[in-house]
Amino acid sequence: TEVAGEMADGLFVHGFCTERYLREHVLPTVQRGREKRPVESRFEIAYPAFVAMGGTEDELATAALAVRKQIAFYASTPAYRKVLELHGWGELQTDLNRLSKQGEWDAMGELIDDKVLHAFAVVGAPAAVAHGLRDRFGDVVDRISLYMPYDVDPDQLAELTGDLPTS
Repeated sequence: TEVAGEMADGLFVHGFCTERYLREHVLPTVQRGREKRPVESRFEIAYPAFVAMGGTEDELATAALAVRKQIAFYASTPAYRKVLELHGWGELQTDLNRLSKQGEWDAMGELIDDKVLHAFAVVGAPAAVAHGLRDRFGDVVDRISLYMPYDVDPDQLAELTGDLPTS
């Protein structure tokens, strides 16, 4: 990440990154690299934000379950433990890793409680998601893609993207 700040014109942040981790670890590391550049230049941050979106309670529950499972999959990886540790959830990685080795993929998703879900994902109806993305990342991310590991209603997606600024 520091080398990207020094040598590249941007960084594509991994989706398994909370707003807090982005602000407290990723951005300061990028900045250390930027300080080594002999000439200042534009640097862009791209972020694939987890989104659990639905227009009804059932749609939202389905989306949230899919996102919980995806978060659990990444959280089971030892290399991503630091993100969890920042929030005091380090042992979650140990538990998820053990379940992954047993092939207990559904059980892994059940360990992602609402607090963890909301730290990693923006959750809600389309308008609420648009506002949540803007509030969390509008001052630090130049490009956002939507990480939605479930079927999305095209009308809801149009509503969401209609509420987001474009460049």
